[in-house]
Amino acid sequence: MKLLNWFQIPVTDLDRAVTFYEAVMQTKLERLDDEGMKRAFFPHDATHHDRTGGELVQSANDQPSKDGVTIYFNSEDGVDACLARVVAAGGTVTLPRTSIGEWGFIGLIVDTEGNGIGIHGMS
Repeated sequence: MKLLNWFQIPVTDLDRAVTFYEAVMQTKLERLDDEGMKRAFFPHDATHHDRTGGELVQSANDQPSKDGVTIYFNSEDGVDACLARVVAAGGTVTLPRTSIGEWGFIGLIVDTEGNGIGIHGMS
């Protein structure tokens, strides 16, 4: 199982960020305006699980900082099961299991060190 699944990098200027990451990574990002968020996706084929996907996100809720990105860990036994283990281990659930449509479900946590982490699963 691939441990890391998805990442989000908050940005304040999507055009500037896309230009930067396309130049640095020598790749083309796919843009999408989605419910008040501007997003640009790094190349990713969800049918090939050997590559971690990710995106740049410009929204009022996500602000860049030096502490910056949100990584998502895969949970093969389901998001709810993983979130229950977070609480048992001393972490905090900040977003309960939430549908992201055909891509499954996510939850957000804060670990015991104060890091914000995402959990992803298909159930």
